[in-house]
Amino acid sequence: SEYARRFMSPLNEVIALNSGHSANMRYAFIPYGLSYVDTLGKVGLKRETMKVLARGFIWPVGGRIIISSGLGFRSGEFHPGIDIPAERGSIVRAAMEGEVVYSKFDGGYGNVIDIKHRDSLMTRYGHNTVLFVSKGEYVKKGQIIALAGSTGNSTGSHVHFEIRYNTVPLNPVEFLPVVKNVVPEMNQPAIAKK
Repeated sequence: SEYARRFMSPLNEVIALNSGHSANMRYAFIPYGLSYVDTLGKVGLKRETMKVLARGFIWPVGGRIIISSGLGFRSGEFHPGIDIPAERGSIVRAAMEGEVVYSKFDGGYGNVIDIKHRDSLMTRYGHNTVLFVSKGEYVKKGQIIALAGSTGNSTGSHVHFEIRYNTVPLNPVEFLPVVKNVVPEMNQPAIAKK
């Protein structure tokens, strides 16, 4: 009922959507209520805008892509991006052109870079071992900005990647190009390769 309230979804609709599942099921589907979607629309977030912008991003890391943890709640806390395991020292690239607005160590994110893009979008790249860009620099899409690592709150070498509209975290998978070598191992902890 708490999540139904948070996302302004009618409780009877949530119950109907999840009926027929076993009582010990770990997950429930909570749809966004229409008033929640309207609230997002009032701050400028529109489905049409997202569809147009989805073509502009590239994956921040190359090679065989594994998503070890997705956007959403894990261990009771909200995870605002995706985790992409990458060997320590792997190249991290700007997913889209923009201005670097933050580039330094920041607690749980470790060595992190925030890049501001057009249309109030921002990307964040966390847990890097080395940062190659500084605040105020303008970077091109595909430019090397860092090397992957495990700084901050991290259980293994990976890139924590976020896309935000203003301050609202969006699901990066919906913006990144579909590639055949993505392995969706969602909501598993990021682990270092041996």
